[in-house]
Amino acid sequence: KRLEIINWTPLHTRLLAHRIGDGSVNHYGHFEYSNKHIEEFIALANFLKIKCWGPVVSDKYGTYKVIIPKKTFIDFASVFNVNHEELIKNPILLLEIIAKLPEEHRLQAILAFIVDDGSCNRWMVTIFEDKNREVFNKLKEIWDNVFPSTSIIYEQPTKNGTVIYHLVTNRNGVVELMSMIEQAVQKYGFFASLWLKQK
Repeated sequence: KRLEIINWTPLHTRLLAHRIGDGSVNHYGHFEYSNKHIEEFIALANFLKIKCWGPVVSDKYGTYKVIIPKKTFIDFASVFNVNHEELIKNPILLLEIIAKLPEEHRLQAILAFIVDDGSCNRWMVTIFEDKNREVFNKLKEIWDNVFPSTSIIYEQPTKNGTVIYHLVTNRNGVVELMSMIEQAVQKYGFFASLWLKQK
């Protein structure tokens, strides 16, 4: 009910969840989202009437950057009695907050994780991958609470020895995910569906 009072919907949670993956925090504490394909992210921000700056070209590879002011998250952070700057600076805190939200919110966060790091180039779907084990474990908890007994972890070392942790889902996870996406789209529209950054 407190989320309803500040008009915070699962789609707001989805936009904030993009902080994990392709999101970061700049020198001024603002939330930055960087990607080559940022059309849907900007469209989602516009749909939610959230002010954003950009996009600006941020590197020689044609990556675009969108900036959302930190004050956007003041009301949301106040619901959980945390500092809004700390909320977007600390990915562990952000995931702990998302884990407390209702299932509809956790689902939209999961879809943001898939957009950032998911792939379908193997016989199973990769939900998320990261080298930070603590971030990875928190994210796995969120997935397992929504889709129990469907996740698999595999570790892949890079050439320089860094271990990348991959969260993969089995067939049952895919079936359940698609069923929940269909329900979410019926309730919240296109932006609640699964859209991918890699065209």
